[in-house]
Formats: sequence, C-alpha cells, structure tokens
Amino acid sequence: MEYLPRLPNSRGGQPNRGSTACDDHARLRRCAARSRALPTDAVIRLLNDDDSGVRTTMATHAPHLVDLTTAERIDREFQPDKKKTNWRPADEFTFPPHTLRRFATDPDPRMRCLAVTSQCALVNTWLVVLPCGGTVPV
Repeated sequence: MEYLPRLPNSRGGQPNRGSTACDDHARLRRCAARSRALPTDAVIRLLNDDDSGVRTTMATHAPHLVDLTTAERIDREFQPDKKKTNWRPADEFTFPPHTLRRFATDPDPRMRCLAVTSQCALVNTWLVVLPCGGTVPV
C-alpha cells in the first residue's frame, strides 16, 4: 500500500480518517504538500497537481526533489493568492547560466525579468536590453 500522510482535522486534533495527499480538495493537498516526510512518488504527484498553490507549496518544501524543468513550469504557471506579491517560486531555485540566457529572450516579460534579477553571474560581451529596464549578457 502506498504511503500517504494523514492530515490533521480542522480543529488541530487527530488526523481525519479519509484525508490523504490524494484527496480531491486542494486545501488538503496544500496541507499535505507542507510535509517534509513525503515519499518521492507523492512529492512528484503534488508537483504535478492541477492547483497552482499545491505545486508551489510542494516545490518550496522539497526543493531538493524539483528538477529545473519542473521549477520553470511551476514559475510560469504560478498564480499568487494575493495579486500583489514580490515573491515567486523561481526565487527558491538557482538556474544555470544557459537557462538564464534563454529567459533573457523569452516572450514572457516575467521570465525575462527573472534573468535580470537572478544572482547568477553571466559573463559575455553582448547584452540584451529588457523591457523591465535591465540588461543581461547572452
């Protein structure tokens, strides 16, 4: 039988009998995604969840299990609960220089700005001017 954690009930008491990480309710899956004790297969399932909040929560609680392709996908699909937030999932990951170069010419302005704000040092002689006001070597 597959291991899926039991989630605490709404009053903070003992876990509910039927609530697990594969539950139909996004709120319960978000709760499960906060667990650092999930097996790899449950983490992968939650990283691919339909709910943006579940994916983001899982990525921040198990960054060591998130590959760069998944990290990029989660950031592209990120839908913050609050409209004005400075944080984004990509802040949790270090992208390699070749990925940042690709971000610099991405059609999505959010991804282009990620190339600028990254702390990764890119060393080249050509610069791309970005709509958000920065430049990045390519």
